[in-house]
Amino acid sequence: MITTATNAVQGRARRRTGRYRVLVPVGRPEAAQGLVALAETLVPMGMDGEIRPMHVASGEDIAAVTQSAMVALRGLQTSRGGTTRRFEPIVREGADVAQTIAAAAADVDADLIVM
Repeated sequence: MITTATNAVQGRARRRTGRYRVLVPVGRPEAAQGLVALAETLVPMGMDGEIRPMHVASGEDIAAVTQSAMVALRGLQTSRGGTTRRFEPIVREGADVAQTIAAAAADVDADLIVM
């Protein structure tokens, strides 16, 4: 499943011009800023970039986990400085993290996944 999703994402990246979308799954808060910074540098020169940090929520109290994850992901936006890249955090619910990430990549039409 992941290989198929990766091939589809790579195919779209070769055909696309304009906005370049980077999905950044974040599982550990301490790694989030570094991953987002890396994602921003990987947007090709001359292309409009969109950074989509993402968290996969699972467990018994999904509502609380989803809310705290969204607050944390939005907090990344304020710590990014003066970048002009579009920044839209998302939280998805799913027991299978890899499958949830692959589905989100397809949904947002991601060109790249930075993990």
